[in-house]
Amino acid sequence: FPIGLGVPAGVLAEQVTLADRIRHIILPALTLSIIGIAPIALHTRQKLIDVLESDYVRFARARGEKGFGLVRRHGLRNIALPAVTLQFTSFSELFGGAVLAEQ
Repeated sequence: FPIGLGVPAGVLAEQVTLADRIRHIILPALTLSIIGIAPIALHTRQKLIDVLESDYVRFARARGEKGFGLVRRHGLRNIALPAVTLQFTSFSELFGGAVLAEQ
């Protein structure tokens, strides 16, 4: 993969296509996204475990709900907000990491 968003050698900036720009952004985007996935995944997993052990999920199971419908209706609704909040708090790390990855 080419490094950064630079123009390929021997090509004028006006001749760079959108496909070239996308090819140049793949490596930095992968580098920056892999770093931030682990803390969010661990936190989301722990929150889902806590939610699935709560009283209202136990009551839903007693009413006969089960499987993915139970997780979707009661679990995902309650863990979405903390996961999104964590994603937005990691923006400062993302911008700092972008500078470091480009250097």
